[in-house]
Amino acid sequence: MKDNAAGKPFPRFIAFLRVRNPLLDHRLEYLLALYFSASTVLGFFFDRNLSFAEMGFRDALLWILISLALTEPVRRLLRLLCRGLAAWARKERAADSGNGAPGGRNRGFLSGRPFASFLFSLAVILACWLPVFLAYWPGLWNYDPWQADQVITGVYSRHHPLLHTLLLGHCYRLALAAGRPNLAPILYSAVQGVSCAAVFALACALIRQKTRSTVFFVLALLFFALFPVHPVLAMSTTKDTLFSAAILLAALLFLFADGAAPSRKRLLTAAGIPVLALVVLLRNNAVYCLLPLVLLCLFKVRKKPWRRILAVLAAGTFLGVAADRGLARVLNASPALTAEMCSVPSQMAGRIRERVDSPDAETEAFLREFYALDELDYDPALADGTKCCLRLESRQDLVRYAMGSLRLFLRYPAVCADSLLYTTQGLWNLRDLSHTRIYGMKNGQGYLPTDIKSGYGITADSRLPFLKSLLEKLLTDNAFLKVPVLRFLFSPALYVDLLLLALAVMLRGRNRKLLLIPLFLFFLVLTVVLGPGILPRYAWPLMVCAPVLVWLTMRSVPASGIRGAGKTA
Repeated sequence: MKDNAAGKPFPRFIAFLRVRNPLLDHRLEYLLALYFSASTVLGFFFDRNLSFAEMGFRDALLWILISLALTEPVRRLLRLLCRGLAAWARKERAADSGNGAPGGRNRGFLSGRPFASFLFSLAVILACWLPVFLAYWPGLWNYDPWQADQVITGVYSRHHPLLHTLLLGHCYRLALAAGRPNLAPILYSAVQGVSCAAVFALACALIRQKTRSTVFFVLALLFFALFPVHPVLAMSTTKDTLFSAAILLAALLFLFADGAAPSRKRLLTAAGIPVLALVVLLRNNAVYCLLPLVLLCLFKVRKKPWRRILAVLAAGTFLGVAADRGLARVLNASPALTAEMCSVPSQMAGRIRERVDSPDAETEAFLREFYALDELDYDPALADGTKCCLRLESRQDLVRYAMGSLRLFLRYPAVCADSLLYTTQGLWNLRDLSHTRIYGMKNGQGYLPTDIKSGYGITADSRLPFLKSLLEKLLTDNAFLKVPVLRFLFSPALYVDLLLLALAVMLRGRNRKLLLIPLFLFFLVLTVVLGPGILPRYAWPLMVCAPVLVWLTMRSVPASGIRGAGKTA
């Protein structure tokens, strides 16, 4: 009877659920499951405008109890996911072992198959992106095109990265010289689109070389080629596009160098220095992501591989900062506004102004001193309407403002926590919709802006109007929200969850050097948390690195964990 019962589906399923996690220890498994359940439940509360400041004791207790109750089911689902990844890794290692190339270490970067995979991937990606470019012909002039005005007038500002300003401005300048303003987005899209496609194709070649998994290779290729966010951002006039591509390229060079022959490793390592400098030049917050990595490497400086990594990180960061300062001096660029660094305290002030009925005299005096209250426009999802009203005229003002903001937080902690959680909801709430309509849902504004700013003589001339109409329904009307499962591919929170899972798994891996890649992305997420809001372009570095993060997760599976996958907890 016992044997017959064991053969039934339900007892087998129960035994399957009891198998221990091959990738995570119990503490990390519980912590991740608790985070996923608590953030999901909190998202349901926030969707109903029941934030911390509005929660009573009963509501807070209910949130805690539901989160704890869901932690165990979520932990079981997480365990199933990890078992699937471990089984996939086991299959790939067996295939590599059979081919006589354990881990793919003996396969050269430009030898035969990987190079062919790169060319094939590049051709497929460009072929799939071309209709999107034709649909939005001559291109998009959608994000901050007034950067081009700086090149025309010769008056520069460091509000946006100067390197990107020069690229965008000179494309427009060449177009004006030719008497064809529409040439500007064509030139810009060609440079940026081909560069992004080449980096994405290189990521596919890495996956093909390191795993020899046709399924994984095809999935990664389809993700880069068909996910509509990629071609639209590849032709958008935002610095985040090239910044994301540069991050992925730096990660790929690091991964290709890992396990390569000494001469090729030196070449790839040296190539990482200008790429890291490019990362710094394309985003003002990049240096804050690299400096923690430099400090972490200092703890491992006694080991030769870590000394090499430290040298590359330090040299790339220094070169990027020096080049940026040099550009600023040559162009006589004015510094960025201090208010741009004050999104979080500005949102705190805006929410206190709106939600607190009778603030005390000290709070009212602080708000009147530093904000133009008549112009204050608080939006829970975006800090643009609050930080633009901030008045800081000197460094002493900045110090007093920082101390006053700290006192505000201590006086109204629940309201201030709500301001941060509402602004960053797109990073932790899978069901959040604020990032899909942050600028409205009309005139090319929705999940991604697809408009052309007026005043530059650039006019839309779609060569595939049917496809443009379809893409507008998808990205302006947010039609993707009607697709039950695929809708989550558009959510920044999904890629944050993937990043956290990759970090947790890689902590058990033997090759700790590879942790630097997800750690950089983690520090990047922290800088986004301190920013003005959650936009899809801010999360795009996580999106484009997602296939590589999945591969790193598989690669970090310990051999003992795979062999023990059949043991029960």
